[in-house]
Amino acid sequence: MIGWHGTHGDFDAFDESWFGSCPERSPNGRLGVWMFLDRENAVNIGPRVLEIELDVPQERILRLTNQRMYQDHARATRTEDPHGYFDALRAAMRADGYQVIVVSEKNGAEGMAVVLDLDCIARVTDLSAAPGPR
Repeated sequence: MIGWHGTHGDFDAFDESWFGSCPERSPNGRLGVWMFLDRENAVNIGPRVLEIELDVPQERILRLTNQRMYQDHARATRTEDPHGYFDALRAAMRADGYQVIVVSEKNGAEGMAVVLDLDCIARVTDLSAAPGPR
């Protein structure tokens, strides 16, 4: 599986301590590394685009609808600790053996993924200097 992560950050590797550390973003950032399954969308998040190649077996991928993700977000925001809600949700998903969440839209298209387990990242390539798709 390949995805793209747009960022303003300057780093060489992902670190779990950064999950959810961007205050202007949703607390669901605590789940893991969010990536688009379409490079075009990643460009809209930040000037630096990282291509992420995952080595993950299909049985370790949890497929959820964006509606389910919205429901989790609503539940989290009703708690005193939204970040803690997503920390616990991530821990439960990992305990169930999942390494990645793939999120589908109403039309069934899979547009985003969340890397729960950094160990499944096989390669990260900085595409910032590379020309975009034509």
